[in-house]
Amino acid sequence: MMPLLGVFDEDKIALVASSFGREHNPDWYYNLMAHPECDVRFHNHSRKYIAREATGEEYQNYWHLANSLYAGYEKYKQRAAHRHIPVMLLEPLH
Repeated sequence: MMPLLGVFDEDKIALVASSFGREHNPDWYYNLMAHPECDVRFHNHSRKYIAREATGEEYQNYWHLANSLYAGYEKYKQRAAHRHIPVMLLEPLH
């Protein structure tokens, strides 16, 4: 189990793979890329999701939304100027 800060958008969850601005993306990012089906536990409820990396305008929208909730992401982006910080979008499996 990995606790993460999620940005909720209706039934979707965006996760910012900032790794605090470190040199590499966090391990959970690579795990989701390799195995996109995942379980999310929130308020003692569990639900299955499928993960994909946000791109283009969708990426920009979720990046701005995440920054409005946690200003630290901009500092992480400065620290991680050598790499792109991915945003993973989790969508529920129906």
